[in-house]
Amino acid sequence: MLFAARKKNTTVISIDEMLSFRNTFKNKPAPDFDFSTILKDARASKVVIPAALPTTENGYKVVDAAKLEKGEKTVRVIQSTLNKLTEKNYKAHSLLFLRRKN
Repeated sequence: MLFAARKKNTTVISIDEMLSFRNTFKNKPAPDFDFSTILKDARASKVVIPAALPTTENGYKVVDAAKLEKGEKTVRVIQSTLNKLTEKNYKAHSLLFLRRKN
């Protein structure tokens, strides 16, 4: 027996019951039915061109590292370290941060 989840209830369906559904849709629903046309129309309608992201005042900007002030460099190093931080690599990144600080 296999289990099929339906919302919060669980229904037990036998293999024979599942196989009985296999032959349910043998005939075309209409004489001019064409699955490839349906797929082509569906794919054509899903094309979405994403809008450009708005630029914010405090957004990240690529700047030459030589032109950064010492304080701004420190802030960027801290933010970079925090972005890469996970439970698994906490010790390694904290040691890297401490080395950079000295």
